[in-house]
Amino acid sequence: MTPELHKRLNGLIEDTNCTAEQRLDLLKEEIEKWNHSFSNEKPISIQESIANNSIKYNEGFIDLDKISLTDQLFEKNISSFNKKELIVLAGRPSMGKTQFLVHLTNQMAVQHSVLYHTLDSSISELTHRYLANNTGIATYDLMKNLFDKSQLEIIYQAKDKLKNKKLYFSGITTQTCEELCNYYQNLIQAYSLDVIVIDYIQLLSDKHPKNREQEVSSIMRNLKTLAKEENVCILISSQLSRSVEYRGGEKKPILSDLRESGAIEELADKVMFIYRPEYYQLLVDEEGVSTQNKVEIIVAKNTLFEPRTIQLERDSFFTGFTTLYNKYPNKLTWDFKVEGL
Repeated sequence: MTPELHKRLNGLIEDTNCTAEQRLDLLKEEIEKWNHSFSNEKPISIQESIANNSIKYNEGFIDLDKISLTDQLFEKNISSFNKKELIVLAGRPSMGKTQFLVHLTNQMAVQHSVLYHTLDSSISELTHRYLANNTGIATYDLMKNLFDKSQLEIIYQAKDKLKNKKLYFSGITTQTCEELCNYYQNLIQAYSLDVIVIDYIQLLSDKHPKNREQEVSSIMRNLKTLAKEENVCILISSQLSRSVEYRGGEKKPILSDLRESGAIEELADKVMFIYRPEYYQLLVDEEGVSTQNKVEIIVAKNTLFEPRTIQLERDSFFTGFTTLYNKYPNKLTWDFKVEGL
């Protein structure tokens, strides 16, 4: 619900010049208007979002220590994403879920049509994250125009590259899961979507009088049905419960750490955790090797293979990821294309 609609509804509720019955009729009329506009609302393409977020060079700022990074493709890591799959990426706050999703979808959008539904970040911030992923320049620096003149050409090249991708953003809020699925169905048909990303599930609500576990279960079941019926891959991010923080040792997440874990664990085709030991002040691993900028993708559930852990490294500005090594080259593939096309 937008702030403008919220203000109008409150005004109607407080209008003493109308009877209670008249106020109720007016409220119903406003909500019906909003529902209609919601179903017809279009996402914004990466091209439009870049045009709306101009990047300027700040003549007074020079930082010689910041070296631009080139584009870095993932090596093959994990079993391919498949159409009709519901996939969950979970982690504690500040682990890097959104930037990891940006990195993945940036590569997926080379060949596939992707919708990124952001419920947490603004579309402007999300656009800058994609620019950061393509340039190696920190998202904050791009948003505040804190980069030197030598980096402008890199930024322009990244913009041109992104403009060729079928990548769409949506930041709408919803009233019910049914409305959300209807909205996605319309976009799947209009934009031939292959992948839908939802960031993140705890910000979705079904708006029915259920407890939270039942509500999440309803959302997951509806999304799983949508993935199968519409032949798309749906990738959802999820928060973890605080229980992981109270555990001793490495504090690596497990399936029971998922918030409202029952339905998420049961209905997801794949569950991945993003984990950074450095976050917990674990500065070296069991072999005494530094954990600085090290990231693990823990594949805790995979309907195709047994669980695996992928070792990655993030760059110093947290704009992208590279593979450190792969212990299971014959069993793990992740080629940034969605099977079943």
